[in-house]
Amino acid sequence: MKKLLFLSIFLLLFACNKKELHLPQVAVSGIPMVQNFSELWVFYDAETGKAEINKNNLIGTTHWLINIDKRLPMEEVVPVFDLVREKRAKKTPHSQEGMADFITYSDLKDKKVGLFDIVNVEFIKTTKGDLSKWIENDSCDYILEFDKKEFWMDHKAFPIDNWQMSLLDSLPEGQIQLHFSADLTFQEYLSYMLPIFSELPEQLTLDPKEMFIDSQGLSQKDTEMGSMSQPLGAVEVH
Repeated sequence: MKKLLFLSIFLLLFACNKKELHLPQVAVSGIPMVQNFSELWVFYDAETGKAEINKNNLIGTTHWLINIDKRLPMEEVVPVFDLVREKRAKKTPHSQEGMADFITYSDLKDKKVGLFDIVNVEFIKTTKGDLSKWIENDSCDYILEFDKKEFWMDHKAFPIDNWQMSLLDSLPEGQIQLHFSADLTFQEYLSYMLPIFSELPEQLTLDPKEMFIDSQGLSQKDTEMGSMSQPLGAVEVH
C-alpha cells in the first residue's frame, strides 16, 4: 500500500527507468489525491500500436490508479477498463468495500497529477451495426458524438475544431449520451470527456454509458438514432 504523494512517485519513476508512459494532458481540475492506492500501468507499444499492460501491482484492499499512455487508441483502452471491472468484481478474503478506480492524467490547470473516478461510468465498445440496438433501448434526450474530424449534435455534423462547451448551454433540460470513435487516442478522448463532466450545464445530465464505435468511424446519418428532442520496475512518465 502506498501513502506517498503521487507526484513524488512519478518523479521517482522518471529518474529510475527507461520505459516510458506519456500521461494525457488536460486543463481540468482533478479530484483530491487519494491515499492507500496501488497502480496499473498501460504502455504504448510503438511498433504495434497496441497496449502493453502490467497489472501485477494491483492490491484488492486499495484504490486503483490506472495510468494509461495518451497515444493509445480507445479500441485498446476500453478493454483495459473491462479488465479492471472484472478484476475488481472478483471478491477475495482481502477485498475491501469502498475502494474506487481512477484514471490519471496531467492536470495542466493545477499543475499536478489529476484523478478521475470511473466507478460510475460504463464503457461499451460496439460496432456501427450494433449501435442502433443500444440506442433503441436507451431513453437519452441527446447524443453527442466525436470522431477525428467531426462531431455531431442533433443529427448535424460540424468540424471538430468548432467544438466548444458553450454549445451545450442552449440545450433544454435532458440527458446526454456520449459516443466516441474507437480510433480516437486516449488523449483526444479525455480532452473532450473531462471538460464535459466538469463543466456540464446544470440543466443537463450524463448517461453513465459511453459508447465507443469501431475505428471505421461513426455517424448519426448512418444510424437510426430516432428523434433527439432537443514485473515492472520504475517507469518514465512525461
